[in-house]
Amino acid sequence: MSMKKRLSSSIGTIIVLCAIIIISLQKYQPDKEVITTFIYEWLNDDSRAETEYKKILETGSDNQSLSQPLQKYFITEAAFQSFLKTFYYLPVKILQQYDSYNLIDINITKESNSYFVKVDLELIKEEKSKNHSITIKIQMDHKKFTYFTITEGKEI
Repeated sequence: MSMKKRLSSSIGTIIVLCAIIIISLQKYQPDKEVITTFIYEWLNDDSRAETEYKKILETGSDNQSLSQPLQKYFITEAAFQSFLKTFYYLPVKILQQYDSYNLIDINITKESNSYFVKVDLELIKEEKSKNHSITIKIQMDHKKFTYFTITEGKEI
């Protein structure tokens, strides 16, 4: 009888361990980690980044201290240049109208061959704030962006 108890206890332990491994593997999604890191680097709301973006507003030029590190996320130079021309300056546009902003939340969902990223921001002006959401569509290959566009919320 004790042999049966040990065997059933061992089988139970193995089943629990397998369940934990399966759940862990489902939660570990490298593409989502890459996207999250990119969003935090691009829409960086720390004071250094805001200072750099405000310098861009004042001088009209980017010293590349903020843009250059983002290049590693794009599969080709052309994809990166497209991002720079079209979306890179979104934080600058925000700071043209608001004193500062905070990155509140990032929600990533996968649909077919794309990721939809909803970014919630708090826009602050004269101690008043309002929330704003941006939805981004990203396609990836080998943890690099092949396609990037803002589908909702680019008008601040």
